[in-house]
Amino acid sequence: MQRTRNQRLSHVRLVSAVGSCAPLMPGVRPLQLRGCLVSKQPQKLVAKIPDHVPDSTVWKQKIYDAVREAQSLAGVFYSDKAKLEVEVRFYFRGHKLTKLDLDNRLKHVGDALQGFINDKGAGKRKPIIPNDNQIYRLTAEKRLPSKRYPDALSTITIRPYVRDARTVADPRETRKHP
Repeated sequence: MQRTRNQRLSHVRLVSAVGSCAPLMPGVRPLQLRGCLVSKQPQKLVAKIPDHVPDSTVWKQKIYDAVREAQSLAGVFYSDKAKLEVEVRFYFRGHKLTKLDLDNRLKHVGDALQGFINDKGAGKRKPIIPNDNQIYRLTAEKRLPSKRYPDALSTITIRPYVRDARTVADPRETRKHP
């Protein structure tokens, strides 16, 4: 049976410049750079978030906690220079499907991803996304859960933005005023 490149390299150990060895992390694909194997940092984060609750502060805290847990398990972190794409899929049941505005739910998600629960950053929570202006593409949908999984939780997917090469190549300007 023919093994893939990743399967052949799964047992390879990395040697740093000082000569110490560390095994490749499971689930991390090796990447060849200038003859040396280095592990490729995972970039995509998928988190299941709890159902909407009327108290926005409580809901933002639950979103933040769920995404932070998924982030720490996946080992995915984003710098303030990253350009990101965010996809949010809300699964609403009953009257919530038509009653809840999508734009207001997205504001809560954006606050939670920045660590703003009820204090606009005064609580010193570590942000998942340092600034929501790093989101270059936002896709949102509200829908009924599938018949097969009626209790499905809503999901947030965060990944690097790669849709437009010129936008990706353009450096991020982080100053407030030029």
